[in-house]
Amino acid sequence: MPPAWFSRLRSLLILPPLLLAAGVFLLAMGTREAPERPEPVEPRTPARFLTVPKVDVVPQVIAFGEVRPPRIWNAIAEVPGRIVFIHPDLLVGGFIPSGAVLVRIDPLPYQLALAQAQAQLKELNQQNTNLRTSLDIEERSLELLERELSRQRTLLQDEVAAAGAVEDAERAALQQRRQVQQLRNDLSLVPPRREALQARIDNLARDLENTSVMAPFDLRVVSVAADINQFAAAGQHLAEAFSVDRVEVAAQIPIDRLWTLLLGADQPGAEKQGFAARLGEALDAAPKVRLRAGGLLSHWPGRLVRMAESADPQTRTLGVIVTVDEPYAQPNTQPALTRNLFVEVVLRGHPLKERLVIPRAAVREGQVWVLDEDDRLQSREVDILFHQQDFAVVAAGLSEADRLVLSDLTPAVEGMRIDAHEDEQRRAALISQATGRGSR
Repeated sequence: MPPAWFSRLRSLLILPPLLLAAGVFLLAMGTREAPERPEPVEPRTPARFLTVPKVDVVPQVIAFGEVRPPRIWNAIAEVPGRIVFIHPDLLVGGFIPSGAVLVRIDPLPYQLALAQAQAQLKELNQQNTNLRTSLDIEERSLELLERELSRQRTLLQDEVAAAGAVEDAERAALQQRRQVQQLRNDLSLVPPRREALQARIDNLARDLENTSVMAPFDLRVVSVAADINQFAAAGQHLAEAFSVDRVEVAAQIPIDRLWTLLLGADQPGAEKQGFAARLGEALDAAPKVRLRAGGLLSHWPGRLVRMAESADPQTRTLGVIVTVDEPYAQPNTQPALTRNLFVEVVLRGHPLKERLVIPRAAVREGQVWVLDEDDRLQSREVDILFHQQDFAVVAAGLSEADRLVLSDLTPAVEGMRIDAHEDEQRRAALISQATGRGSR
């Protein structure tokens, strides 16, 4: 076992290396240069922008409404009788041309009644002829008797004839006058009897004509309530149909949107026109009716014909009546524009020359964000003339050279630095929609 003094000596030997390491560390710290500090870099927030375009804006209003036929016809039996014929296309959904017989009621009873009335008229005409012949004969007889009476009176005055002979002649003349008057009375009754018979014949002829229920126009059948050999009472409903030559769409348009269509129309004396005529002249093209069914888009040219009689007090919309001719003219290329379909009606006004347009979503509470020359964010107040679809027409507050920020920055701070990226595709889509090319 080593002595105690040797253990103490060994513990003291560790001190010199420690002191030497401390001295080297202090020397190094004293001679080291301070590290260079980098200058601070301002952060940039990435955002998309577009240069505000100036284009000829096409005012456009898209309204919605249901297709309805202008004429709905109910076939009613005007005379009673047994149904003996029904048109083979008198089925729900069937098409029947104008003038075709839909239902025929047995005409035989009416034919017989008409023949009987016509025979009675012929008999009455013959009676009239006979009465006139008899009257001519009796009037000639009366003239002879009147002559004889006058002769007898002359003889009586000359005291040649007896008074009895004069009385006999006068009695014969009176009797003959009575017969002539009776014939005249009978003849006077012929005209009213003839008129009554003629009226009955006309009525029977009309009833005979009404035994055939005919299509008043080209129609499509909605419902059928008649069958062969069925007895139809007068006034009974037989079928319902509607016209197919054209249809109408009563499109509901917000009243304030109609104003945008009149912006591009410069019409002298327009204040003297009715609103429907003024609106019709304000349109740059015929209204278009569109039907969207899945991925299929069908369209038909229309005509603005009139306005609704009143505005809707709940929706504050005004009805615009647009008609489409020949809605079934292209059954192979697109579906028929049949009733109760919900369609769009597109109305286009005259172009507004050189107007600034921006995306509608870029306007927030009347303000937009733009970039200055240093790509810093600036707030700008704008006045909007009107909104249409996904864009807004600017009346004041922007110029054509302004760079409009599209991105939704959160938070958006005035003067913040922007890492700007121009969105050419969004600008092209905006121009296409504002000029009307993107919504044809």
